[in-house]
Amino acid sequence: MNEAGGLNPRKREVQVGIRELHTVSIWPLSFGDEMEVTDSFIEIINKFLAAKDLDKTEILFVTVLIDVVKKNIHRFLKFVTDYENEWKEFCSDEKDMLKHIDNCQLADIVGIIVDVNFGEDLRKKASSLIKNVSEAIVEIPDLEEEKTEKSLSGEQ
Repeated sequence: MNEAGGLNPRKREVQVGIRELHTVSIWPLSFGDEMEVTDSFIEIINKFLAAKDLDKTEILFVTVLIDVVKKNIHRFLKFVTDYENEWKEFCSDEKDMLKHIDNCQLADIVGIIVDVNFGEDLRKKASSLIKNVSEAIVEIPDLEEEKTEKSLSGEQ
């Protein structure tokens, strides 16, 4: 535990395993890791938008999504889980992690990642921030306009 007095309250737990269940923690992404995850999903969107055969866009989207997830899932799991302290007891190495997760458990993990890192809480905070910044910008006086008014009135 740290001096601040505890673990991140946004940590979630999920059960993984095929025959025997194990509890693992899902931690929030760091901002740096979040940018890498976002870049991966931008790749999906760009490939999808670049599709020439629009009649097959749904199939293409799923195909690209699966391809990106397959190439990156180990990395994503390392971002949000603690291999050394939780997985190592039942996995031979980090690449073995997927052998201990079924599709439903993976969907649960992805749902937690999305909820914790991109969910309603973030949307509310971002919306509030945008509103506050917008209001602050509107309240900033136009300095050039002020100077013009002062010079016209003879003030210095």
